Amino acid sequence: MPNYLIRLATTAEYVDGVLQEGFAVREAYVKELIEGLGGSLRSMYWAHGPDDAFVLAWAPEVEVINAALLAANRAGQVSTSTVALFTSEEMDEAARKLPEYRPPGG
Repeated sequence: MPNYLIRLATTAEYVDGVLQEGFAVREAYVKELIEGLGGSLRSMYWAHGPDDAFVLAWAPEVEVINAALLAANRAGQVSTSTVALFTSEEMDEAARKLPEYRPPGG
């Protein structure tokens, strides 16, 4: 069951809202949102640059993360990109199931 690294690029309107309510309050809301769907918030970091925030979350199934991101994107103040992260144990398990692969033209 992977962890997910979620990158958020936000609008000025989003930042104004966070400045009004507080960064810790917004993080608590993100935690509540993810946990309400059955996942967990591992950590959340704020940044400057093309991405304004990074969320590390765990979910028992990808639909949990998809639902949270659909809700956030639907509001129109963030755009997200997500990377599934796998532990060494998960990669070893995948390696044990490794099928034969034929590259194109091979």
